Amino acid sequence: MHGVREKYLQIGDAVSMKRLTKGAYFVGKLANAKGLFELFHLLDYVKSRTGQHIPVDVYGSGPHEKGIKRAATKRKLSVNFLGTIDHALLTEYKVFVNPSLSEVLCTTIVEALAMGKWVVCAKHPSNQFFEQFPNCLTFKSDEEFAANIFWALSNDPRPLTSEQRYALSWEAAMERFENAALITMDQRPHLQALDRYLASAIEMFRGGKHGDFLRSLGGAGGASKQTEYVAKYGSSEPIILDLEAVSDTAEQGDKVGST
Repeated sequence: MHGVREKYLQIGDAVSMKRLTKGAYFVGKLANAKGLFELFHLLDYVKSRTGQHIPVDVYGSGPHEKGIKRAATKRKLSVNFLGTIDHALLTEYKVFVNPSLSEVLCTTIVEALAMGKWVVCAKHPSNQFFEQFPNCLTFKSDEEFAANIFWALSNDPRPLTSEQRYALSWEAAMERFENAALITMDQRPHLQALDRYLASAIEMFRGGKHGDFLRSLGGAGGASKQTEYVAKYGSSEPIILDLEAVSDTAEQGDKVGST
């Protein structure tokens, strides 16, 4: 359930009135899970089959940046690493490429579609929402990737319809969220039984030595020893001292001692 800010949609509104002068790009964190090694494999496949180098501009930084750059250099790919940038500034590109399989719902894909670009991404459950948009070209194989990337680079993206534009907005995302949160009468008995089961499981594991063990794993230190505390003081509630009473008792003790 994701949407984009109005700025991306305004860029998409204007894309039909301008010529997109740049080809393919990727924007995101330079991390192993983001699919860049898969992208390099796909570009290498295209090069080996067609003899053509597909240039891709990569924007971003991240923990695996050095290794990713080494991999691109080793394969002798036409990949340019251009640092970090606001995605909304990349208005001249025609094709956004993202082969990652680790996304739940890829924010940059939502943004690219809203900006009126082609999106070439893997056919995967996390990308299923995007398949409703004509500008989303999914692939299941190296051959399909090659066909999609060449098609996208050779053709202009299709303008978003008003319905497609709305589906990418935050308003539509919030509507989807509300609908997903609704519980129908048919669902209620089943969910109530599930809630009771989960509540009993949580109650079992949060109490006693099980709970102490889990709290210690969470880094609670000495505060995790609730079972020992209850055995010693009879309650898990913290002991709150009445400082005035303690002070009075101490004064009385001093007077008795002086006499």
